[in-house]
Amino acid sequence: MTALLLPLALLSLTAGTGYLLLKLLLALWGKGLNQRWRYRSALALALLFLLPLYQLWGLVPTGHAGQVHVTIAAAPLLPAFDWSGILQGITALWLLVACLLLLWDSWCLLRFRRQQRHAVPFQDGPLAELAQQEAQRLGIRQPVRLLVSPAVDTPMLVGFLRPVLLFPTQALAPADARLVLAHELVHYRRGDLWKKLLMEAVCVLHWFN
Repeated sequence: MTALLLPLALLSLTAGTGYLLLKLLLALWGKGLNQRWRYRSALALALLFLLPLYQLWGLVPTGHAGQVHVTIAAAPLLPAFDWSGILQGITALWLLVACLLLLWDSWCLLRFRRQQRHAVPFQDGPLAELAQQEAQRLGIRQPVRLLVSPAVDTPMLVGFLRPVLLFPTQALAPADARLVLAHELVHYRRGDLWKKLLMEAVCVLHWFN
């Protein structure tokens, strides 16, 4: 397990550097960067935490102008420090916290799913018609399921394999409902729940950053 420490640290260092550069770019030219660019930059930054792009530096050729011979005077040997115990302790701490975060995320997801057992589907009505209209406008071909749940206080998109739109029991005005549907259906079309899962994986693995 200790062999994972160096690649994990290099991934975190590479992505952390990318994050600082992105923040600097947003501070300098943030007003000229549209939301699509920001969205894709955040996704690329998340992938930096998982893909070992730092290994590409090994492909860069390095030239040697000449050989330099250096003579180093002999020095008395000092006893080598054994880092194995410290590395094992750091690895155990990282693994413990990562497992706790994973268990917490899983428990929150299961608790939320239990709360949705009493959700009631929308079969027809103005809201269902609005959802169909917005889905067609956004080019979504799959039927979008609508559910009403007393466990939520704001509309939201849930589900990875079979996404559904959850609505609170309070009725929304038609204008508000259209805006909400457009917002959530954009998440539906882009598959943002899977990208949010990617972000959660990054947080679990790189909790120390």
